[in-house]
Amino acid sequence: MVDAIIVGNLIGEDGVSAINLTKPVVQVIFTLNMLLATGAGMLVGIELGRKNHRGVAYYYSLAMASCLAVGLLFTACGIAIPDVVTRWLCTHEGFRPLTHDYLRVMMIGAPAYLVMWALTTMASVDGSPRLASVAILIDNVVNLCLDLVFIKVLGLGIEGSSMATVIGHLVGIAIMCRHFHYKDNHLHLTFRPMAQDETSSTTLWSSLGKIINQGAPLVVACGTLALLYVACNHAVASVQGRVGLFALAVCMNLLQVYNLFLAGVERTIQSLGSIEVGRGDNEGFQLILRKSLRFITVSMLLSASSYGSFLSPSPMLSAPTKKLPSARLSQPCALSL
Repeated sequence: MVDAIIVGNLIGEDGVSAINLTKPVVQVIFTLNMLLATGAGMLVGIELGRKNHRGVAYYYSLAMASCLAVGLLFTACGIAIPDVVTRWLCTHEGFRPLTHDYLRVMMIGAPAYLVMWALTTMASVDGSPRLASVAILIDNVVNLCLDLVFIKVLGLGIEGSSMATVIGHLVGIAIMCRHFHYKDNHLHLTFRPMAQDETSSTTLWSSLGKIINQGAPLVVACGTLALLYVACNHAVASVQGRVGLFALAVCMNLLQVYNLFLAGVERTIQSLGSIEVGRGDNEGFQLILRKSLRFITVSMLLSASSYGSFLSPSPMLSAPTKKLPSARLSQPCALSL
């Protein structure tokens, strides 16, 4: 959302649409993070509840190594085949240059995305949710400031916006490293088997299987959303063209507000809930579920009501769409959130 607001005001409507066209790749990266980091995070919480610190370190190490490996795979794709991915994502010829520039930097910087998300997940489970929140906040502030510097001052265009996002994640990673200096930190790198009678290879593959088994239900929802992004972008581009793609991009960015509530509830259930499961406290786990469900229901109803009551579509869409039919879109637009 930060990139879309700045790009919309400094580059124009085409830039907002181009960022939205890259959302399926971001969603795929996020889906793999949910599979590996969130799946492992739940196992880390269970092991913490059991006071098995060796198990905590082992699952943490597997998750971080897996996320880094997947991130490097995206980096290789960003270097070798960004044109192929751009053509698959973008059927509208006019958006391909901007989409390519933003996507290439994002894919090369994918390890920063995955490591940042994984660290905040693990540290939250290990007792540092406040540090994770501070890191995420500063990450976004750095992203916002560098967007202005890279686009307005240095003239790097939409590529600069993608660079700002990657650097913001790197700053967030640096902040999260503070967790390793806490006395009660249980996150240590180790790839030794958890059981003395098991070989390293047996434990490795069985543990990865447990991680994937925990994260698989989340992958279904996240992966479906990635396919939805692709289907919506292609359908709107073929029917409505530039006007439709820009309107869809604005609406998709507004929906990101809901992710703030969902992410908070997911972190609560993951960290507190998994620890209660490890302790065998079913009543405590059910209490967390009830409170989380109540919170997310109220939050969704309030945010939906505020959208209906306070956000009129005309300030966001009417003014920009008057410019959209023109042959060349270069005027900045304001996203009134």
